[in-house]
Amino acid sequence: ATIPKGRGTSTLFSASSIGDRGFFGHSWGNIGKVRYQSSLRSTSGANNYPYTLGNLSGTLSGNSFNDLTYLQSFKGKLSKWDWQSTLWYTQSEKDNSGSVLTPNYINHLEDEVLRFKYALRNRSNQWQVYLSNEWQAYTDTNSSWIIQDTNRYSQATLQYSYRTEDQELFITANYFSADGSNRNAHAFLPHVLYNLRLSKNDKMVLKGAGYQNNAHVGAHYVRTTARGNFQNQFALGTYYRLPTLNELYWNPGGNPALDPERSYGMKYSICREGSLRINLTTDQLYYDRMIQWTPGASGNWSPQNYYSVYTSSTTMTLARNWARFNANMNLTHQYSRVLATMNNDPAIVGKSLIYRPVLQAVYTSEFKLARGTLQLRGFYTGLRHTLRDNSPVGEISAQYWCALAYTLSGANNRWNLLLQVDNVFNNERQYYQYFPMPGRSYLINLKLNSKR
Repeated sequence: ATIPKGRGTSTLFSASSIGDRGFFGHSWGNIGKVRYQSSLRSTSGANNYPYTLGNLSGTLSGNSFNDLTYLQSFKGKLSKWDWQSTLWYTQSEKDNSGSVLTPNYINHLEDEVLRFKYALRNRSNQWQVYLSNEWQAYTDTNSSWIIQDTNRYSQATLQYSYRTEDQELFITANYFSADGSNRNAHAFLPHVLYNLRLSKNDKMVLKGAGYQNNAHVGAHYVRTTARGNFQNQFALGTYYRLPTLNELYWNPGGNPALDPERSYGMKYSICREGSLRINLTTDQLYYDRMIQWTPGASGNWSPQNYYSVYTSSTTMTLARNWARFNANMNLTHQYSRVLATMNNDPAIVGKSLIYRPVLQAVYTSEFKLARGTLQLRGFYTGLRHTLRDNSPVGEISAQYWCALAYTLSGANNRWNLLLQVDNVFNNERQYYQYFPMPGRSYLINLKLNSKR
C-alpha cells in the first residue's frame, strides 16, 4: 500500500437510497523517520429494493451485507535498505438470496482474514514475506439439503527479486494450507518469472512453476515500437493457469488429477497520444484443457479439463479533452467458441462461453460548471448466455442504463461532495438470470480532508 506524501487525514461518509452506508477514515504522516498510514473502512447495507423483470415484480430482500477493514502500514530505512510492512484485517458477513424464483432461500457467508506483508529492498534486490490466514463459515439453504461449512485457509510466501535496467528475476515459494469441513490439503508451489530486455524494442518473458512433481513453463515475446504520436506493441506466446486449491481438493467434488490450463496466442495494441487519444487492443487465444465444473456421476459437480476453446477480444478507447468538457468512449467486443469437450458433447461444441457478452460499452463525459462538475456515464452490456448449450431459455437480454453525478468541492479542497443518480431511467437489469440489479437509486458521498 502506497503511503501518501506529507501528513494528513481524510474522512468519507456515504449513504444510498437502497440502504447502503459507508465510512472510511484515513490518516498518514511520520513518527520520527518512519512513515505510516492507518485506515478504517466500514460498509453495510440492507440492499432491499423493488424490481421488475418482464412480468415479474416485487421487492428483492435477503441480500444484506457488512464488512470492516483495518489497515496499518509503516515505511522506513535500515542502513542501505528500504523496508515496508503492512497489516490488514477484514471481517465481513453477506447474505445472498439468489434468484427471485426462490425468494425464501438465504445463503449466509461469514469471512475473517488477517494478512501481513513485509518487504526489504535496496537498489537491485528485494526480499518479501507474505502471510495470511482466513476463516470462513458458510450456510447454503438453496439446495435439496442444507450445507454448513467451516473452513480455514492459510498462505505463506517468500519472494526474492532482482532488478537491473535490462532484466528482472522473481523467485517465489508458496505454501498453502486448507482445512475444515470441506478441504484438507497442503501444497508447495514454487514460481519463477524472468523478464529479459533483448534490445530497445524487444523483450522476452519466461515463467515457470512446480506443480505435482512436474514443471510447467510459459513464455512470450514482446516487441514495442513508436513513431510520432503512435506506439505499437505485439506479443506472442504460450501461457498457463494452475488449478486452485478448491478445484483440487474441495469436498465433495474436488479433482486432484486436474492438469493446468494451457493457452497459446497473440496480442496486439496500438495507441495514439495527443488531443484525440486512441487505444486499440486485440488478442486471439486458443485454450487447451480449460477447467470447468461439470456434473459428476454422484450428482456433485466436479472440475474437469473439459474445454478446448478459441477466444477473441478487441477493446477500443477514444478520449478527447476540451477546455471545459471531456469525453471518453470504451468499446469491447468478445467472441468465443467451444472447439471440443471432454466427451465431445454436440450440445456444447460450437457454442459460446457463458456470461461473455459480445459487446460492452461505457461512455463518460464531464462538463466543468462555474461551480462543480457534472458527469454523465452510459453503460451497455450485450446479450449473455447462462447455459452451456446457449439455449434461449438461459439468455439474459442486452441491457443499458446511465448514471448522472454532480461533484463539488470547497475551502481549498478541504471538503468534497458527490451527489449521484444511478440508473436514471429505471431500466431493467440483471446480475445473472432472475437476480435483478437495483432500479433508480440515489447516492451521497461527503469527504472531509485536513489541511496538508
